[in-house]
Amino acid sequence: MASEHDACALVAVARKDARPARAVLELVLHGMAALAHRSGVVDGEGDGAGLLTDIPRALWAQELERAGHDESAVELERFAVGHFFHTDPSEVATIVAILARRGVETLLVRAETTDEAALGPRGRTEAPLFLQLALLAPRGAALGSRALYEAGVDVERATTATVVSLSRHTAVYKLRGAGHQLTSYFSDLADPLFATSVAFGHNRYATNTSTSFTRVQPFPVFAHNGEINTISRLREEARALGLPLSRDGSDSQDVDATIRALVIRHGLTAVEAIELLFPPIVNEMKRMSAELQDAYVQGRAVIGPIAQGPAGILVRVGDTCVFGVDALGLRPLWHVETEDEHVFASERGFIPLEKYVSDPVPLAPGERVALRRDRGWRLLDQGAVRERFLTARRLRGVAMNGLRSHLVAGGPAEPLGGLPHQGPLPQGAGKRWEIGTPPDEMDDVSVRRERQFAALGFEPDDLRMATFMMQTGNEPIGSLGYDGPLAALAPRANLADHLHETVAVVTNPAIDREREIEHFSTRVLLGPRPAPHAHDARRWIELATPLLLGGHPAWTGLRSDDFRALARQKGTWLVNDVVARFTIDAKVPPVILEADRDWEEHPRDALARLGASAARGVRAGAQLVVIRDHGVMTEGRAWLDPHLVIAAAHRALVAQPSLRRDCALVVSAGSIRNLHDVMVALALGADAVNPYLLLEYAIATADPDALGNLVEALRKGIEKVMSTLGIHELRGYGRQLSGVGLAPEVARFAGLETFCATDEIGLGWDRIAEEGFARASMLRERRDARLEPAFRIWPRAWKSALAVANGEAPYASYAEKLRELETLHPVSLRHLVDFTRPLDDSGGAADTSAGEHAAPFYISSMSFGSQGETAYRSYAEAMARLDLLCINGEGGELPDLIGRYPRNRGQQIASGRFGVSALLANSSNYLEIKIGQGAKPGEGGHLPARKVSMKVALARNAQPGIDLISPSNNHDIYSIEDLAQVVHELKTVNPRARVSVKVPVVPDIGVIAVGIAKAGADIVTLSGYDGGTGAARQHALRRAGLPVEIGVAQAHRALVASGLRDVVEIWCDGGMKSALDVAKMLCLGADRVGFGTLAMVAIGCTICRGCQLDTCHVGIATQLESVAEATDRGVKRFEPREFERAV
Repeated sequence: MASEHDACALVAVARKDARPARAVLELVLHGMAALAHRSGVVDGEGDGAGLLTDIPRALWAQELERAGHDESAVELERFAVGHFFHTDPSEVATIVAILARRGVETLLVRAETTDEAALGPRGRTEAPLFLQLALLAPRGAALGSRALYEAGVDVERATTATVVSLSRHTAVYKLRGAGHQLTSYFSDLADPLFATSVAFGHNRYATNTSTSFTRVQPFPVFAHNGEINTISRLREEARALGLPLSRDGSDSQDVDATIRALVIRHGLTAVEAIELLFPPIVNEMKRMSAELQDAYVQGRAVIGPIAQGPAGILVRVGDTCVFGVDALGLRPLWHVETEDEHVFASERGFIPLEKYVSDPVPLAPGERVALRRDRGWRLLDQGAVRERFLTARRLRGVAMNGLRSHLVAGGPAEPLGGLPHQGPLPQGAGKRWEIGTPPDEMDDVSVRRERQFAALGFEPDDLRMATFMMQTGNEPIGSLGYDGPLAALAPRANLADHLHETVAVVTNPAIDREREIEHFSTRVLLGPRPAPHAHDARRWIELATPLLLGGHPAWTGLRSDDFRALARQKGTWLVNDVVARFTIDAKVPPVILEADRDWEEHPRDALARLGASAARGVRAGAQLVVIRDHGVMTEGRAWLDPHLVIAAAHRALVAQPSLRRDCALVVSAGSIRNLHDVMVALALGADAVNPYLLLEYAIATADPDALGNLVEALRKGIEKVMSTLGIHELRGYGRQLSGVGLAPEVARFAGLETFCATDEIGLGWDRIAEEGFARASMLRERRDARLEPAFRIWPRAWKSALAVANGEAPYASYAEKLRELETLHPVSLRHLVDFTRPLDDSGGAADTSAGEHAAPFYISSMSFGSQGETAYRSYAEAMARLDLLCINGEGGELPDLIGRYPRNRGQQIASGRFGVSALLANSSNYLEIKIGQGAKPGEGGHLPARKVSMKVALARNAQPGIDLISPSNNHDIYSIEDLAQVVHELKTVNPRARVSVKVPVVPDIGVIAVGIAKAGADIVTLSGYDGGTGAARQHALRRAGLPVEIGVAQAHRALVASGLRDVVEIWCDGGMKSALDVAKMLCLGADRVGFGTLAMVAIGCTICRGCQLDTCHVGIATQLESVAEATDRGVKRFEPREFERAV
């Protein structure tokens, strides 16, 4: 599918009397011109503009009369108009024939009604042929609309043509260019006879300059400003419903296709379709009437919140128009009423004040209003829209009564039955363990558990993180960056370790979980889903969290009944009760898939067998598929990663329409080690996860609160991962992952994108088979096992770096130490590449200057507050003496430093805006807008109160002794046009400043880099996943974002292809340690390379990873300034930094 990121302008005008008028078209075109700043432009050429209008019947009457046809045909209910883009003139006959097969008669064919001279150079190069057809659909409104729709589907399948519009009501005109070119390009729009009662206008701002005519909006029924962050889940749901999607469609195109299919194939009203795709949040539903609660609970079960993300929407289906914004109101849409019109637009200023009959009103978060043509376009407010939704569902005979009970989640108070135990029970296994059982009573079990930990890929860090969660109910915080190997470079790694989380960047911003918590929901549905259009009395289960309790193997002696009360408290179920419920309801036993294979069976064959078994069972009536890993304990069985089995089952079920909607897919596996594994399971298709071994670890602590705290911490972690993706409801979460070192054939099987691997090199099927043998053997061995700590490079390298900084050793010794470590234990992609010919340093000194500085590297942004004053000052002074650059982090500036180093001190503008002022912005030649950083992309900073000293508070314009929390996103940057505005404002305040935009590396970062360049930035700074920070969730430090090498290469290629590489520079940071790293990144396409941790090491950092604690014993990442102050705080060993020595 297309990877495009958009942020655009919307304008809609409807005459209250519903009489067609040219003035409507002119007002929309005026609005589009006034909102031109919300469109993307490269070299004076726009990204795209389009109109959706009534069929211009007077114009078509004239054309029919000229062709010798009865012009009165335009007044028939059957009359329709088709607009198509195509490239082959011979396909016109094919299109007409396809229409005829569907009973649609072609009255007139019009071509050559456009003028390519009106387009810019790119537009002329890419312009397709434009075909217009006057048509008569079969009699009967429903039958005619269905025939036109199905004919359009057939045309796009059988030809290369794209349906621009094909309707009895509307026509769409769009081009690759700007709004002012529409009337010059399309002769229809310039014709004085062109009149419409309602019109939508759309200016496109794509962050990909290679946009195309076909992706310009509006689409046949839909125009959209924003981005659907959950598009992978929406596409999957549409396919499960058997809805045809666009060929290589964008997110907006596929929403349009889904709406049309729901209306035409399932017979829904426009209001129903929109309310099903964009339902209200659960907390809002709880304030509705009982009847509306029932209707929306049922509606969310039908489809659910799968169209999340910033969105202003315009929809027109027949005689109904719907207008709305996303649940958080991240895209503006204003309603302006004049004497004659209703106007909806991204901005209200283009309507003269004297024409207002009331104050303009912005649509509230989640609000939808409608216009209904009934002797005029009549406005329906949100209450009326919801009542129409309720009425439509009642008329359809949908079973809704009492469904509001699902709003309260939680399993049964009494047992329903459960999974049969597998294998013989070991002696003494009948003993009943309570949650508070002392560990010494479980010694025989704990030995076996340790063996499972080792065999299933647990690391000591997994258990340390789990222990912290059990004690606090929160995720652990860490600092610096991840300096261990990528999974493909590690001696052993699970499939999940090869996958990195994608995060939101610029056009689809992260959501501020702490401030928008009422929007967040980890609710999931288990079981059969009702059809959109019919009565369906099958029952489903609703969980407040996707984490199921219980599921412990028999040999542990643990009884699931002991955890039933806790499950109800947390709004979840026991896995055994889920099995029992769907056994009773379906009258067919659930499908149980064991995550193992015969010793001689190839993993691909085993996965095909398991997938076929799942599909066969659900076709036979099963409503639940359970994946578990108990069977591998049997001799002759090899282990299969349960994540692969999830992918296999899900893939087999979605391959056949409705099967995936007819069942729940649950995984109960010991190899679910941490939050990342939970998210991978959900992304690959699981509806709920039972990490029984992790739960058992909590139970064994003897702390009665440990299990509940673990579940709560995982739930919060799920919400935080969602927030970084711009998602607020878990049901929209999909395959927002990409692989590094995952073989393409395995990635294709799992439906994932992958980087830096081939089928021969990377995690491929042969290596998966070998891992299966090794792990099965470990599980069955009767001996102790120990967890191997992961390799980390900095603990082995910092002393060598410090020795160079102290003048005790030459740089060559540090370089050699790194070379040795990176050869024996490569951790980054750049460690696998070398120069194509040997380096020759005999030619004398090279010119290493970069811009106005002496070398192409700099110190990456670190803030005062995160860093102590001496360290903070030393970075700036050292870079000034070396004629290099140091960037300040999000912490303002000490008053005496403002303006001292304009060439050598960059200033950062981040989401908290701490210390930001016009004075600060004018103090430097370099301003960095931080959208995100590699160490914690999609998350804000948190400076604890104990680090907010008087000086820190002064620099940050804050009060001392209080927590300073930065939002996860910039609240004035929700789109690419917002970013362009901030860039413009900074350059207005400081015309000499070069503006950088710092973003994490994600898939399609090249596309995003192009958009940043078009927004007016001078520098795109790419931050790799292994970058450092003063404080971040340990999960984020390792799992979010991609390596910087991928980002630099992608961004460089995309900017070159778009003709923008000479407009912006590429800077990068993330895990850099040496001059060799700089040289390699320059070869990949970077202009400058940043160091962070290395600068700290140079002034004495010992990589203790306690920066977040304010107890740094070497006085760098702390506000402690003296030994006495440190002693008072309980810090036993403290060495304050000396400024001159640090410099």
